[in-house]
Amino acid sequence: MANEYNRRVIDYCIEWADGVQEDLDAVYVENEDNGLFLDELFDLLVENAKVREALTWSRFQHINDPRFDAAPVEWSKQWGYNLYYLKMWRQDGVLLPVRLIYAVHHVAPNPSIWIMGLMHRSDDYDEHSEFAQRVRSDYDRYGIARIPC
Repeated sequence: MANEYNRRVIDYCIEWADGVQEDLDAVYVENEDNGLFLDELFDLLVENAKVREALTWSRFQHINDPRFDAAPVEWSKQWGYNLYYLKMWRQDGVLLPVRLIYAVHHVAPNPSIWIMGLMHRSDDYDEHSEFAQRVRSDYDRYGIARIPC
């Protein structure tokens, strides 16, 4: 029975913050190939429960296909926000100039992954940036559970 439990995939649903579409539109304006890659990644996240579950692990993850790294956003932990980033590469090896920022809501009956936005790499995870302020505001507005500090 324990082996069966360990093989069970928790089916996290995907939720979208209001600003994601505007962020994606800006990526398309900057580089259409990057926008197409992100649309394909979003489709994969919606369709593949195993990939979604991999994003919920609270440690660094490296996934080969599609190629991305996932890890916690360090400053977010001090305030109890359960935020992570995806650093992504297209199939041609190009590193995307944006990071996908997402939150994990582990609370039953609706465990979910919230896609919070696309942060430009030049933001450099600045906890005081306009983007970070938007993410924190949305996180609280959507009622995503905070983690104990």
